[in-house]
Order: sequence, then structure tokens, then C-alpha cells
Amino acid sequence: MAIFLGAISLRGAPLAEPLVRSLQSAMARAGDVLVHQDGSCAIAYVDLGIWPGASSRSTATEFAVVAADPVLCEGSRALRRGEAIDRLMQRVPTEGSAALRDAEGTFAGLIWSRPTGNLYAFTDKMGVRPLYWAQTDEHLFIASAFWALQALPALAQTPDWRGAAETAAFGFPLGNRTLVEQISALAPGHCLHISRAGVSDVPYWSWEQLSANKLQGEQLIEHIEAAFHDAMDRRMQGQSQVMAFLSGGMDSRLIAARLREQGLAVHSLNFAPPGSQDLVFGRLAAERLGCKHFEYAQGASDFGERQTEALQAWRQANPAPEAQPDQPGLIWSGDGGSVGLGHVYLTKAAVQQARTSGLEAAARLMQAENKNVLSPRVLRARWRHLADTPLKGIVEDLQSRAAQVEAGRNCHLFFMLNDQRRHLVKYFETLHIRRVDLVLPFFDARFIAAVLSSPVDDFLEHRLYNALMSRLPMGAGEVPWQAYPGHQPCPIPVDGTLRRQWQDGWYDKQEADAIHRAFFKQFLRQVMTSSRAAAVISRTTAVLVAVAGLLGFKGRQYLAKNCLPFLAAAELTIR
Repeated sequence: MAIFLGAISLRGAPLAEPLVRSLQSAMARAGDVLVHQDGSCAIAYVDLGIWPGASSRSTATEFAVVAADPVLCEGSRALRRGEAIDRLMQRVPTEGSAALRDAEGTFAGLIWSRPTGNLYAFTDKMGVRPLYWAQTDEHLFIASAFWALQALPALAQTPDWRGAAETAAFGFPLGNRTLVEQISALAPGHCLHISRAGVSDVPYWSWEQLSANKLQGEQLIEHIEAAFHDAMDRRMQGQSQVMAFLSGGMDSRLIAARLREQGLAVHSLNFAPPGSQDLVFGRLAAERLGCKHFEYAQGASDFGERQTEALQAWRQANPAPEAQPDQPGLIWSGDGGSVGLGHVYLTKAAVQQARTSGLEAAARLMQAENKNVLSPRVLRARWRHLADTPLKGIVEDLQSRAAQVEAGRNCHLFFMLNDQRRHLVKYFETLHIRRVDLVLPFFDARFIAAVLSSPVDDFLEHRLYNALMSRLPMGAGEVPWQAYPGHQPCPIPVDGTLRRQWQDGWYDKQEADAIHRAFFKQFLRQVMTSSRAAAVISRTTAVLVAVAGLLGFKGRQYLAKNCLPFLAAAELTIR
């Protein structure tokens, strides 16, 4: 697994040494930086050593560096990771972006061709492994981590207030925007080709052009199940002992069940709080599947911190070499299952609106149902038009595919190409700190294609997903699982005294209150010190919200969270 930052001269001139040193300096926080410099191109990178084999390759004619795992297939066979990187390095300079069509994993990479002076930069078909880029008059910069580009002194940076407004409403910017005007995220299934002739942004994959299947009932269930099993099997790569998250939900259970069905020893990890469905149901599933289960039921309420603490606790409890997974830095994760397979944010009503009343009506309903709102109250008067941008963004996204995709599936693609694309961005931004990466079968491109080419109605409310749960091996579908509110309930009787993660009291009240106060203290400090953000957000409103929060009043935290992306955008662009 590599983190990288590259620069190329757009005029073919050799890069100046100070610029190359700035690449190396920007990457220094990730570890020991290696630099590949060749005429008009320089790439600074750190191989974290998480995935098997080296993440960079160099020959007399090409250099390649890849983040994560391409899962390159020849027919039904998945190549070993090293083979896949070699194959891409051989094919991309001669075939161009078309060589990426066979890659099914989550990945990003750079390939430099010495003979032609061409640089290729690419991300996976869903864009889950992000690639960020910025262009000046003289150079193009590209990185697998946003912080790396942001650290470059040569790059002018100003806040993208629309990106901030969308982040306030959705948790991320829509499309290819970021919080910085000069930095874009490469679109899913795209490859940048940089040559002396210019910069070409070339799509090598389109989710809009899938051929729809007409499978129904048992045939459709079997089709989706087989596609998921294939996605799992492509990632096992001959391992015999692995680690996997195992919550009380559906996604991680589907993964653990296939791993066990294929004979792998599974160290399962659960870090839900005591008395929760998540903790208890995860334990029951582990018992049925014969996993070596570990629970970490105490610790920080912040999800990321708690996950890190749980992994550290597991390592302390399992120090023996024979207890370690074959790939100690990798953990199987169910990220992507709830939206991709469960269609969690999409309702029957929204699908019906799209089909009968049009995409704008559907967009309004989707926004309301998911509370993707930026309150105009937090904005200064001249900036209140930004409150309209979340709805505008949904409409623009839906209309961009209107002529190619069935209306209901189009609505689902909005969530896939935005929410799911950005789902793990924050996690990947801290990989150099965590040193643990995720194996993500729900983001397998062939599996996603099997879902997206199927009728959307069968997936709504987790209906098809529930049918898959009933087919799990080893009786794993005979113990209850946590179901989303408003979706098809778990058919197995559930202990009503167990807490669900969507209700108050999920975490310890005293700790939650302490975190609440700490949040508003930090928020107030940011509001009072950010003059740049104060030009856009209403400082008076923000201060009143912070004071109310510090006094213990609930129900206004969403207004503070509406302000945070504007504060972040201002802070990112201060030089």
C-alpha cells in the first residue's frame, strides 16, 4: 500500500530541484519517502507495507506506484497483487485507459512512461480510492491523499464555498469538488493522461451503460449471491487466517460467513458498547460461524478512535505469531453493503416520484428524507443562496444520467457515486497513522455491476438482502441481526431490551455528555478565530449555538455541524 504525490511539467521541461524537494517534504509525515525522478516527472511516495508485495515497480521504460489492490482478473481468475501491478504497468502505456477495464478492486495509481514522457493517473471504477489533482500554468500535481496536495507551497488554494455547503448537507462535496477550488477529485472510472499535448481526462468505465437484466425472484437472489461470493473469493488470495469486523449487522456477517464457508480461520472483532444489539448479535453470529471472536465494549465514543483502540487491544491479547492473520495489516470490512446492496437511503416513495413526477420532485424528496440540508440561519445574508446548493447538486447529478438510466436506478446511482464514493475518504486520509487497511468486497466492481444491472425495486428496504441472510451457511442466518429503521425487520425474534445504534443512550451518557461539551468548546474556539469563514457564516448565530451547546441544550448540534465545513475550508487554505 503506497501513498504518493506526483508532479509533471506540462511543457516537458525538467523539474526544478526545489519543487522536487517540496514533494518529498509534503510526504514526510507518512514515513520514509522515496522519490522517483525522471526528467519532467517526479513522484514522491511511501510504501506502508500493508498489502502483500511492493507497491511500486520500475523497469527500463516504466515506473508504477499503486495504492491498495487492483484485483485484476483474467477471466474468472484474480491475479496476485504483484502480478496485477506488473500487468497494469505493461498494458496502460500501450493500451491507455482501456487496460483498466479488467480491474475490479479499490485502487489508485500512477504510471510513468519514460519513452513517451506520458503520465497516467487513475482511480477505480467507483472512485472509492480517491485521487486528487490540481493544475497550474506550468505543472500538474496529483496525489492519493488530500493532505499531500494541500501541503504544497507552490499550489495556490482558495476555499470552495459550494464544496463546503455540500459537505455541510451531505458530509462530502458532490461530483468532483473538494473544499479547495484548485483541487479536484478524479471521477470514478477515469484516467488522467498527461502528455506534452496536454491533459486528457478519459473515462474507462461508465455505470450508466450497463445492460439491464430481467432476473426475478430466486434467479435474481442466486445471481447476486454468486456475484458476492466471487467478489469474496477473488480477495482471499490463498490466505488461511484473516481478521474481519463482525458487528451485529448484515454486511460483516455476509463476509464472515463466506470466509468460514471457504475454510478460513477468522479472527472477528466487535467494538460496540455493552447492552447493544450490535454487540450481542455479533457474538451470536461468531458462535454460529466458529470465529475466534474478540469484543472491545469500552473506550472512546468516536467511532474511529474506538476502532483503533479495539485493534490495539486485540493485538495485546493475541501477541503470539501463530495467532496473527496472514496479512496483519488488513481487515475485512462490510463498508459499502448497506447502500450498495441494502439501498438504505433510497425509499419506494422517492423511486415512485422519479418515475411519475420527474427527477426534481424525486430530488426534493430524497433531500428531505435524508435531511441533507444546510440551514440558511448559519450563513451571512449575502451567502444564503448556498443553502440551495444541496438540492441543486442532487438535481444536476440525476439529470446527468436521465437519458441513460431507468429513473429509480438513477436515484440509487446518486448515492453510489457520491455517498459511497466518498464513504471512506476520511479513513484513507489517516492510513499513514493507522497502518491498517480494509479489504472491501462490497466495492468489487463486478458485484456492483450485478446489483446495478438488476431491477431496483427488488432491493428496496433490504428485501433482497434479507433473502440472502436466510441462505447463510452454518446457521448464521438463524440468529438475529440489527435492521435499519423503516426497512424490512429482521424475521428472527429480537430481545427488546437491547439498544439500537440509532437511539439515544447508545454510548455511556456521562461520556457522551463530556464529548458533547468538548465538541462545543472546540467549535467556539474555531468560530472566534476564523475571520475567513466569518465572511460566509454568521458568527453571531454560531456563537449562540456554541453557548447553547455548552449550557447543555440539545437539538442544535446540527447547526454547529453545518458551520464546520466552512471553518475547515478556511483553515485548509490559510498560508
